[in-house]
Amino acid sequence: MFYKFKNPVIMSDDLDDTGIVQQCLDEHNWTEVSPNKSLKALGSELRSDHVYLVIKPPQLEDDTDPAIENIQSLR
Repeated sequence: MFYKFKNPVIMSDDLDDTGIVQQCLDEHNWTEVSPNKSLKALGSELRSDHVYLVIKPPQLEDDTDPAIENIQSLR
């Protein structure tokens, strides 16, 4: 699933990586988009200090990757 942020997440020096990841996991800021149709409309200007898109992998039934488990535990 692909989601664009209603309000892009700023990667500022004031936040550590955990703070940025937590902001990115806020599903209230997500709008589902189709990779075939909507990704061209991420924004009129893309900046390197903003996050515009989240890609949520499908739920894994068995043998969940530890990295995914760690990210989910930040919620």
